[in-house]
Amino acid sequence: MIPIKQGPVGVLVSGGADSAILLYLLMKEHTDKIYIFSLASSFKNNLNAKCCIDVVSKCAELTSNRNFEHIMDYCHVQDSSILFELPNKYLTEEKINWIYTGITKNPPATVTDTFIDPTTETHERDPSIVRDVIDNTRKVITPFTNIDKVQLSDLYKEYAVLDSLFSLTRSCETLDSIGFDHCGVCWWCEERNWGFSRLT
Repeated sequence: MIPIKQGPVGVLVSGGADSAILLYLLMKEHTDKIYIFSLASSFKNNLNAKCCIDVVSKCAELTSNRNFEHIMDYCHVQDSSILFELPNKYLTEEKINWIYTGITKNPPATVTDTFIDPTTETHERDPSIVRDVIDNTRKVITPFTNIDKVQLSDLYKEYAVLDSLFSLTRSCETLDSIGFDHCGVCWWCEERNWGFSRLT
């Protein structure tokens, strides 16, 4: 499932379900150093920052992997260019050889029609397109790009980390949700609930 490359690698960890299981699998299988890049957004009240720390700590505990460095960066509003800014710098400086990211494809249109905002995040998650997992030009690996949240939940079950790891993740993008709770009605909550049949 996960292409394992030689040498030091980077992985984007958001505190969500996709990047959490990706990090777990990398820490389980990769023998060289892993640089973990997390980005907290002040616009979102930095809600994912604690989730990132919890996810990294749990993955380290579950895999006994200590050969990593966690780098937390901060911004006001995050977008894809900012997400890759620091990892790309590490690539250019040859501190890492590859960047892993856990993006999944959207649910089928028949499902997303029932969601609140079916147009959200369709640009690189179109379920009708089969994408290459390895981008040799950008040195980016997206092992989950052709699977959706239902298939992702199967990975959590296969490795028996649904209760220990998934429960620490957060997908909700609603700014006024209380603490680390999920609002249950935004696109990301709907997708999470569809894929895992639970929010936490």
